[in-house]
Amino acid sequence: LSGPVDRELHDGEPVGRVRVIALEGMKSPGEVALHVPDAQAVIVGDALLGDPPGAVRMLPDEKLRDPARAALSLRSVWALQPRNLLVGDGACIFGNAAEAIAACLESRRDVYVNRINLDDLRWEEPPHGEPGRFGGTTAEIGRLIGARALGYRLVRLPAGKTWVPLHWHREDEELYFMVDGEATLRTTRGEYAVRRGDFIAFPTGPLGAHQLRNDGEQPCTILMLGDNAAGGDVCHYPDSRKVLISGGPMLRSEPVLDYYDGEPGS
Repeated sequence: LSGPVDRELHDGEPVGRVRVIALEGMKSPGEVALHVPDAQAVIVGDALLGDPPGAVRMLPDEKLRDPARAALSLRSVWALQPRNLLVGDGACIFGNAAEAIAACLESRRDVYVNRINLDDLRWEEPPHGEPGRFGGTTAEIGRLIGARALGYRLVRLPAGKTWVPLHWHREDEELYFMVDGEATLRTTRGEYAVRRGDFIAFPTGPLGAHQLRNDGEQPCTILMLGDNAAGGDVCHYPDSRKVLISGGPMLRSEPVLDYYDGEPGS
């Protein structure tokens, strides 16, 4: 069957409540997977086969246009850490999809999926948007190459922009490495100039509160590394008195309410 093309889908593009993941090297050009965040699921069609039940495998190499490229492309699905995977052939996986994808990709010998080059990183705007003085782009590294206990990414901070509000973590210790450029580090102990080659540790708790601001005329690049706390993290924002619960809502840490707030008839 064939017909006119009424729309082209691009990598990362939202379609309703799902997001497109472009896949390369597969059986046919232009194949995509669909990420369904609300269901913690990815629909992959025949990019992966649910065989044997409880596991997944790629199509035989002879059926793929570029087997190595196909394996590397599937890291974009792996990086989402889905719980559920819907396949076109074989048994779908519910509950441990990320582990099944990891076992499939890390079993290959033709390509080392736990490595990525700077040239292959995908730079994106933060998903929550950056209003006003906040800004920057980020390139995920850790989840793409199978990091488990640590998370790491690169951030490019344009001149005149600040990277996220002042904050500290209850469980996740962080490390910043200044890859290039200069910036101003704001902490509860004062402000400090940081430059290319600096390693900066942020311990957990209020002592580790930090914010990075680019007051210069050139962009700077930062490697950010942190724990992936097994029990979940809580992030505190002192300026606005907010609390972000890992995988949960953003709350006020010290809400000020009227005595009768929310009471019927008040």
